[in-house]
Amino acid sequence: MLALPLIWADYNRPLTYVQYWYSDFYKDKPFKNFSFSPGWSPQGVIADVSRWMTKYNIPAHKYIQSGFQPDGTISHHIGRATDAAMVAYGFEWLTDCNVGYQYFKNTPFKVAAPQYQFQLDHLLNVYPKLIYKQHMDFLVAGRSYLDDLKGFATKSYPRAVNEMLKARSKDTQLSGVEELQTVIKAIKANTHEYSGTDAYWVNEYLVHRQGENEPAFYASLKLKSERTVGAEDFSKVRKSWHLGYGILQLKVRGDEYASRVLKNYDWHAVPGLTEEWRTDALPAEGGAQASLPGLNKISGVLADGKTGMGIYHHLPKEKYSSSTAFKTYHFIEDKIIALGSGISRLRPGQGKDITTFLDQSAFNRELTWCVNSKEQTVNPGESVNITENIESVCWLHQGEKGIYHSAEKEAATGD
Repeated sequence: MLALPLIWADYNRPLTYVQYWYSDFYKDKPFKNFSFSPGWSPQGVIADVSRWMTKYNIPAHKYIQSGFQPDGTISHHIGRATDAAMVAYGFEWLTDCNVGYQYFKNTPFKVAAPQYQFQLDHLLNVYPKLIYKQHMDFLVAGRSYLDDLKGFATKSYPRAVNEMLKARSKDTQLSGVEELQTVIKAIKANTHEYSGTDAYWVNEYLVHRQGENEPAFYASLKLKSERTVGAEDFSKVRKSWHLGYGILQLKVRGDEYASRVLKNYDWHAVPGLTEEWRTDALPAEGGAQASLPGLNKISGVLADGKTGMGIYHHLPKEKYSSSTAFKTYHFIEDKIIALGSGISRLRPGQGKDITTFLDQSAFNRELTWCVNSKEQTVNPGESVNITENIESVCWLHQGEKGIYHSAEKEAATGD
């Protein structure tokens, strides 16, 4: 008997148990302020399921809900601020409906073409821009940021496309099918390239890449503000704490931030971050969004398809992070210009130096740098801890990446 109240409180009861979804509940008059699904009342299992299969893609921003944002991103949590969950949760929300669609194809209850087209548009116009050299961008993978994102790009994504196309009725007319199939073939063959700059303004995320007619590279920027957060994290040892704090990654080979690299990461030193280089454990308690949104209002991205920029005030709300800064980012052809000012201590922290981290990708090429007209080299496998005072132009080069530093500040490199 003790379980009875729990049974009656179960919110997973059938839709037909809700009395106000029947028109006679309000005497066949429009139900005031009822907007969940205007005009619907239960008609029978098949018809009802077919109808509800068309409601997954209601624009989230109109109802302050998780789901599909107008910039193409997909959010899982919005309670404290919006996140980007393009793999875990988001991708399933976009594509799992295909299982239901196939039961209704070629029947009087078939799902209409616009529902397929909504999914196809995301699969064609959003995801391929975030996949580079067979790897999905970990910055917007949600809680899947440590997963095998090459497997996602080469297996999960193509499989979902095929399932959607198989779930169509014979007379379902869609635009972009051949183009999407071409993209899938290119990703599987590792020949997929895209040149462009795209700003996903809801989640304050920008992608700048080349490769169609130029030497290929991929760069992405993820910001955080009072409106947005970084990747959610349920790990016992939290790693994604800083993701979103002006994180700027650059990939050329494609596997620089593969899962095997991230699993051996120093998560205090994520590229683009300006923070105290702490050595203690990152916070482990507080739920999926314990890192919280920022206190800053200033944060945003914009792009015109070829060039882009971002602006960011680093002002953490949570108490673990130690610094504050103002930053701008400029993406022009094969160059990225990052400027910072007002870098200062916000909280005591561990009292260690505040550092701007430039790169922490796979160390599989010789690293050469020049400070004060003196060149030095470190080879893979070597362990170094070097600090230099910069009095003139400084540059670093590894493989296909080059970094030019003009500020007269102290520079450090280490393993």
